[in-house]
Amino acid sequence: MLWVWVALLPVISALIGWLTNVLAVRLLFRPYQPVRLPLPGYRLQGMLPKYRRELAANVGRLMENELLPVDHLLVYLRSEEMKKELIHLTELAVRARVMDRLPAFLPPSLKRSVGDLLSEQVHKELPALLDELLKRFGQKLKEEFQLGRLVEERLNEFELQKLEEIVLQAAGRELRHIEILGGVIGFLIGLLQAGLLLFLNFHHF
Repeated sequence: MLWVWVALLPVISALIGWLTNVLAVRLLFRPYQPVRLPLPGYRLQGMLPKYRRELAANVGRLMENELLPVDHLLVYLRSEEMKKELIHLTELAVRARVMDRLPAFLPPSLKRSVGDLLSEQVHKELPALLDELLKRFGQKLKEEFQLGRLVEERLNEFELQKLEEIVLQAAGRELRHIEILGGVIGFLIGLLQAGLLLFLNFHHF
């Protein structure tokens, strides 16, 4: 009988540890609505549904202040690579529009010449215009754009089931690792208990 318990203790402990962590992970999301328990003044509700507004506000502040501050966005928009790309795309658009809009009876060579001339003007004039536009846009962005508020409102608009799906998509593997880790730790504790049981049994006799 002793050896049966020695063999079962690690298995039972692993199962308990795994089930405990599975339940803990599920309680992050479920139940969506508060469930009254037979305890005075106590209701059971998933952590995400219960604190979703506070979590949404914290995520919004994190996005705005740490992950994507407006200043960082403006630095990217004002970078030389971005300016060159905008100028290049504008030149292509101007050339294509000229080729489409000029009368069909005009020779293609004349159309290309007009398109090249306008593209050259765009290449000369657009950099200064972009600097001015980005300067004004940057000031307006700083004054009016509130990324944190947008993120917070968007998260609060999600249905709880959709929000759960998003979290599981982002951290599903890590949550499964937590469940498995509960089983591993439970198994190790069971081994320790089995060893202690053997030690006490042999020491007793």
